[in-house]
Amino acid sequence: MRVGIFLIVLTLLAPFSYAHATTNADRYECMPNELSFGVNNAFVRAMSDGSTDASNEWLVYVPSMCGQTEEQLRHILDLDIESVEQPNQIPGAFILRLEHTMDIRNELQSVDEVVRWSIILPHNNQPRFIPNDPSFSSQWHLQNTGQGSGTVGEDANITGAWDSVRGSNVLISVVDDGVDHQHNDLSPNYLDAVDWDYCGNDGNPTPSSNDGHGTSAAGVAAGIGDNNYGISGAAMDADLIGIRLIACSNTDQDEADAIGHRRDLVAVSSNSWGPSDSGKVVSGPEPLLQASLEDNMYRGRGGLGTIVTLAGGNGRNNDDNSNYDGYANSRFTIGVAAITDYGNQAWYSEDGANILVAAHSRGGAQGITTADIRGSGGYTSTDINNNFGGTSSATPLVSGVIALMLEANPSLTYRDVQHVLVHSARTNDASDSDWVLNGGGHDVNHKYGHGAIDAGLAVHIARNWTNVNPEYNWSSGEIDISQSIPDNTASGLSNNVTVDAGLLVESVEVRFDADHTFRGDLEITLTSPDGTKSRLAEKHEDNNNNFNEWVFSSVLHWDESSDGVWTLEVNDRGNGDTGTWNHWELVIHGAEEIIDTDNDGLPDEDETSIHNTNPFDPDSDDDNLMDGYEIFNSSTSPIDSDTDDDLLNDGQEILIFS
Repeated sequence: MRVGIFLIVLTLLAPFSYAHATTNADRYECMPNELSFGVNNAFVRAMSDGSTDASNEWLVYVPSMCGQTEEQLRHILDLDIESVEQPNQIPGAFILRLEHTMDIRNELQSVDEVVRWSIILPHNNQPRFIPNDPSFSSQWHLQNTGQGSGTVGEDANITGAWDSVRGSNVLISVVDDGVDHQHNDLSPNYLDAVDWDYCGNDGNPTPSSNDGHGTSAAGVAAGIGDNNYGISGAAMDADLIGIRLIACSNTDQDEADAIGHRRDLVAVSSNSWGPSDSGKVVSGPEPLLQASLEDNMYRGRGGLGTIVTLAGGNGRNNDDNSNYDGYANSRFTIGVAAITDYGNQAWYSEDGANILVAAHSRGGAQGITTADIRGSGGYTSTDINNNFGGTSSATPLVSGVIALMLEANPSLTYRDVQHVLVHSARTNDASDSDWVLNGGGHDVNHKYGHGAIDAGLAVHIARNWTNVNPEYNWSSGEIDISQSIPDNTASGLSNNVTVDAGLLVESVEVRFDADHTFRGDLEITLTSPDGTKSRLAEKHEDNNNNFNEWVFSSVLHWDESSDGVWTLEVNDRGNGDTGTWNHWELVIHGAEEIIDTDNDGLPDEDETSIHNTNPFDPDSDDDNLMDGYEIFNSSTSPIDSDTDDDLLNDGQEILIFS
């Protein structure tokens, strides 16, 4: 069953009539809004995935029940419901707990009031795989002096920032398998009144034995420094909490609550986990987590946004791509790749058009030295781990750098943080053939995003940064294709979209739907008007069926103009398996583009609508003064060469006679 995506206009039904009276306290308190693109699509994916799984828990979106009673909800559903819960992420949504495990898809589909629904099943997220490479006991990722034959200076330039900032008063949340908060390098700035264990449902996220992943990640991000003990984290004075999530199976609601935990206080949520890196899994956030990620961006940290970092994935040997991971692929997260102490791509780190930056980790001569669970319960028999790695280590390193940026400038919004990372990233591995200059003037690469993180430069830029203009979003709407994809031919299918939105691009999303018996055969490429290509899917050994309403994202078009022709190409690079491209949608996010064609300091729109100057002539009145200079500096008229009618040209008066 395919469910079309559309904007939902909520019309609340008139209350049902019952013989007995109800009080306001009995009624559901919620104020439904139009579902966002991401939340709506997460529901649609769940409703159209063809699954027949059964569950005793289901998420239903029934906005007409706001202001109604549980009895009325039970009446319209007519199911054996044990209990009903209202999640706080989506107003108008309800979690149904049934008396028995059932497949109720047909029943939900037949109820007009049920606008959207999603099955709730346990998730088995995994810590990013830690490759077994050689290591040395030194924190070269913070200052690389050539330890273990690594390249001198190939580090995150943390010491370039520490003279002025160390992360003070910035709270980092490490969502993982627990954090040993009694560790000497973690306890001094640990806020144990704020943390949580979503496995034990209590306020003690102490890890179980052999669950050292979160403790090591916490050490990379915010281990205490300059205390004459152990290691230092990137943000050595940042506040820290642990959120225990992936030590047990979890649900959409668990993930939503964990990543959105205390978003009023948490500045950075660091996540070194995700779906399988087998190369055969295309999986992403379900509706509640999608809503939580959006709330982090728009409501977290007093409206400035809680920044969410996500490990880009360690499945490169399996031809996995970070764009198949809907967590790191979300525009509401920062996808992180891993590079070695030589500055090149770690052998496990996945490519992806969604990768924003790369950070240092294991994969070259040595691993990362960080904290470990005390005693024998961690990776070692001590409380120091000398061999941490994967994108699991690169991600908290980026989280720590962001904390340094936020101390330097606490007013940075979620989008400003991304802009600063883009502008400060260093072009590592410069000889790599994938580097291209995009239309916005940024060097970009599918392996490294915009390049290696540079803490010193990021803090410098952050301190003097002017926040970007408000966000605008443009959508093509659903574009019907309904064509068979030619099997293993030189050219497949392509479709063009002409955009006239007037935006400076930040991120781009492509919602793609295709039926195919071997989706790993498909190669999908988006080309911008400036000619920059985002490889969204590449041929790999994934014999599963279909891309079901999958949303790819790209940050490689940053600061390009949105306007012009965008092209999506779909090619089948394998023999024997065939499919159909059903439809797609292009969504562009960014800020309003300020166009100044003649570079006179006045936007074209202002020249024509306010100043009556020529947007194609920097000196409209030919008095040798730029139009913008006359408006803002000399207070002369840009359309009258002798403003005061004294027979002297304005340019002569200003430039010669003062």
